[in-house]
Amino acid sequence: MSRFFAMVCGALTAAALSGCCMMLDEQQPPRIQEIVEKHQQSVNRAEELNFLCGKAWVPVYIKGQEGVDGKNAITLPDNVQAYIEFQRDGKITGFAGVNVFNGSFAVTAPNLLRFGALVTTLQAGPHLDYEMLFMAQLNDVDHFEMLKDGQIELKKRNMLMMRCKPAALKTIKRTAAPKAMTPVPPEPKSNIAVKDGAKKSKRVNPALPTVEKSPAGK
Repeated sequence: MSRFFAMVCGALTAAALSGCCMMLDEQQPPRIQEIVEKHQQSVNRAEELNFLCGKAWVPVYIKGQEGVDGKNAITLPDNVQAYIEFQRDGKITGFAGVNVFNGSFAVTAPNLLRFGALVTTLQAGPHLDYEMLFMAQLNDVDHFEMLKDGQIELKKRNMLMMRCKPAALKTIKRTAAPKAMTPVPPEPKSNIAVKDGAKKSKRVNPALPTVEKSPAGK
């Protein structure tokens, strides 16, 4: 009798193991791709892209530009126009007052806005105070609100960082990116006296000592 029960238990164990092997052999549908596709559908939603893209956004207010007690306001002259341009491929470009900038963005939920690293060219200019303020506030933005008059408010939580008005791209005064970086100022003339017998160099670095060449044959 005990031998019969042992045989039954062995058969049941073998059947259970066989079932487990069959379950392991069956390929489960990959959920990773499903998760990725679901995420892609939630990023850069068509409604927000339709509103943001196809136009330029010109700042009409930047937090902090009013100065202290309304004095020394940080502004741009009428002939210089900063702007932001969102593109449907997730890229952002624009002009900050002195330099061209570009980077990436994503709308990760209704009106939630995330920027990737924003990089600029390195030109010097008379409006760097405006540009520094512009880029600092833009980098802090985490969402936006569409106003009834067509303007947009860029915010960090509930704090207004920037308000922009729409403008047709063809009306924007685009500034081409400079071909080179900010030029390095020329080296100052050396005040180190040249020793007798040493040849004068046309380009002398004052940080380096003057070296006297030994006469030939020594």
